[in-house]
Amino acid sequence: MLGILNKYLYKEETVDLKELRAIFERFKQILAGNNVILELISQLEDKLSGEYIFDINYLKKLTKQISAEIYKVIYNLNKFSGNKYHELFTLHSEISKELEEILNAFNKQSDQVLTVTYDEINSNIPEIVGNKNANLGEIRKYLNLRTPNGFVLTTYAYRHFMEHNRLWPEIKKIYDSSEIDKKGYAKQHDERITALFSNTKLPEDIKKAITKNLTTHFGKFKRKCHLAVRSSAYGEDSAGKSFAGEDV
Repeated sequence: MLGILNKYLYKEETVDLKELRAIFERFKQILAGNNVILELISQLEDKLSGEYIFDINYLKKLTKQISAEIYKVIYNLNKFSGNKYHELFTLHSEISKELEEILNAFNKQSDQVLTVTYDEINSNIPEIVGNKNANLGEIRKYLNLRTPNGFVLTTYAYRHFMEHNRLWPEIKKIYDSSEIDKKGYAKQHDERITALFSNTKLPEDIKKAITKNLTTHFGKFKRKCHLAVRSSAYGEDSAGKSFAGEDV
């Protein structure tokens, strides 16, 4: 890069200042882009040091940012050098695709996982267990603070339950048939959807997964155990929906 600048700065014939300014502007953009990339990589290294809690979405977002900045640098480098580094576009595309596959593979690992124990949970799987549970697992594993024994029904288990009872199309029908501008429509939604859930059945594989976890965690006790069932939903802790922390 310096050789290209030197060609303009030290040649004896008249220099086109407009062209020189354009080239120098590209050079500044390359340096600025490089600084941004280094800063993003530094942020990523800090997060991976183990002192921070973050999720897979953060990694995906940061990876995309780094990839975009690298593309800009390659673009400006080729404009600066007369397209001498065009092969970097191909390499950039291949590496970006490989990183995307690695990150997406994480989500596939969660397919058909119905339950996860708190000993297995960490901050990398909020998409499977929710943010609160992910953070609770992090506290349990790394801070060694007292946390309850237990397990989590995953987001896959939830989707499986909804599909098993064909709830999604029924809920859509209720929503589509409601008059949005009519007073009390939200209450009508609530009552009709609640009625749907009252008539559902738990799939057998979810029943078995719950029974297995209950036996593993609490079967060793020779007395009756009280369980706290934690749920997050619209309107929870109200008079009609006191699900959070319910003693069963």
